[in-house]
Amino acid sequence: LMIRSILRMLRDSHARHDLAPAIAGLFLVTTQLLQGCVDFGWRIPANMVLLAASCGALSTRSLRAVNRVAMPRPRLTAFGSALVSASLAAAGVWAWHETSTRAPFEDLMRETRWSDAVESVASQQLESGIERLTNALAFRPDDAEAQVRVAALWQHLYRVRSAVQLRSELGSQLSSRDLWNATSLYRLHTVAVELERADEADELQALRKEPAIQSCLEPAWGHLVDARAACPLLPEVHLQLACLEFLHDRPSADLADVQRAYLLAPTNANFLIELGIFDVESGRLEAGYEKLRKAWTIDPRHAERIWELLAVRLDLNEFLDKVVPGTATALVELGKQHYHDASEKWQRREIARRARELLAAEHPEQADRYYLLAGLDELDENLHGAIDNLQHAVRLRPNELSWRYELAVLLKEDGRTQEARDELKWCVWSRPNDKKYHALMEELTRARVLGQ
Repeated sequence: LMIRSILRMLRDSHARHDLAPAIAGLFLVTTQLLQGCVDFGWRIPANMVLLAASCGALSTRSLRAVNRVAMPRPRLTAFGSALVSASLAAAGVWAWHETSTRAPFEDLMRETRWSDAVESVASQQLESGIERLTNALAFRPDDAEAQVRVAALWQHLYRVRSAVQLRSELGSQLSSRDLWNATSLYRLHTVAVELERADEADELQALRKEPAIQSCLEPAWGHLVDARAACPLLPEVHLQLACLEFLHDRPSADLADVQRAYLLAPTNANFLIELGIFDVESGRLEAGYEKLRKAWTIDPRHAERIWELLAVRLDLNEFLDKVVPGTATALVELGKQHYHDASEKWQRREIARRARELLAAEHPEQADRYYLLAGLDELDENLHGAIDNLQHAVRLRPNELSWRYELAVLLKEDGRTQEARDELKWCVWSRPNDKKYHALMEELTRARVLGQ
């Protein structure tokens, strides 16, 4: 409606004072459409009210400008006025009720936060939080977010109790981190899957009847089911239900929940990692590797975490074939971050070989190409070649501070301290609060003073 009105005003109106609203409306529509593609701005009530008011104003202005007729003012009877007033009052009461019933949840959910550690919170605090949120849910059972939070508290309580039990049995044999990892619900689900594969029905039933599982995970399951009923579009709910599927069904029946979770968040890198880990732990290796590879492709910042998870499971060729994205950039960064030991020379060369093949088929910008060639020279232990290529890259893109920093490091390794200082000065001037830049500058200054 707004686009049609704007076009009519621009095309048919002959009054100058109609041109400004038309241009303003065109700007408004364009920005809202662009914003709507990447954010949920229209869902913010203030944005929606402004958009609706602008739509009405522009539509009315368009009709007046084009038709040159006075717009009739609506007339309401006494009954119509009373009906409108009653509707507005009812809407206000409803909004007040929604806000007042939701406010306690916001306060309680702020008070029931924790970190993933055994000592993060005492069982009594978790039990208190569960009780308070459960009481609040009696008045608002359709609050999916609160249902998820209660389920998470029950799961956390299970892990705390299990960790305490393991510590009493094993003493100090496990660190706090290993102890916490041992209570992971993914690991519990893996145990259930292995029992099913081994056809150990009695053992699986005994697992379900464990006191901690019955007292903590059964209530968590119930709240997750209620959360799914209230809002089936929360991907984390389906993943958590998949973890607890063994409570009421075959552990391998979790696949349907995993597929739903993936359909709801196919481009969320953080969530894809969780799904990938769950698939790997459940024995669906290829599906898990594919999800982890997709997460790495979407957000390369997760590369380190994925490498830590799978480097011990797979040899290098399997890791490169199944998990690492098929780009020269991903391979070069992997090689630069890891495989520094002298005994890992063949790994570096294999990564460099694959990256060169990919780079030959890719067409990056010239600066990026020089940067990747510098990385390949590093992997091949060609320090002078790496410096030359990185200098070319920095000349083409002088404001890329991370490249300058890497160039300074390479120059330092080559003994060219003054040149390294000259490059690093750009970084220090641009980001004076960056401790990494200052630490390297101190090293270079010390080396200069000592005549190294």
